[in-house]
Amino acid sequence: MKGIKRITLIFYAAFFALCFILFVVPESRNLAGAYYLGDHAGINVYLDLLPDGTYKADWPGCGGSCGAARGAWKAEQDKLAFFPAEEKGRLTGYLRQLNIVRNYWRTVFVRNPGDKYYKRYGPDGRSAFFRRNRPWFVLP
Repeated sequence: MKGIKRITLIFYAAFFALCFILFVVPESRNLAGAYYLGDHAGINVYLDLLPDGTYKADWPGCGGSCGAARGAWKAEQDKLAFFPAEEKGRLTGYLRQLNIVRNYWRTVFVRNPGDKYYKRYGPDGRSAFFRRNRPWFVLP
């Protein structure tokens, strides 16, 4: 009987350790990576957060580039702040601050969580930056 209790205790300890690794540790992971916001029609913003604290953003369009930006970024609690060095076109003033929204399986960046569209549909391609080149089911 003591063996079963010991195995059960080990199982629960392993389960809680796994939950901690999957859901708490990702919050402290580096946010650097490639992100995308858009609907592949009119809105197409590609954002690259580099590990050295710089960023570059591009807004391609049918007739060429609609905008570009580069500068520095910094994560502060639940906000991502941008300090542009250069901005052109539609990205002028577009990236100043994003809200970091974490849910169970991913982290996204939202421009305005109080926006009507975001409140109705939640984080989707038109309201949030998602990591590129990752299936939706991969943990952050």
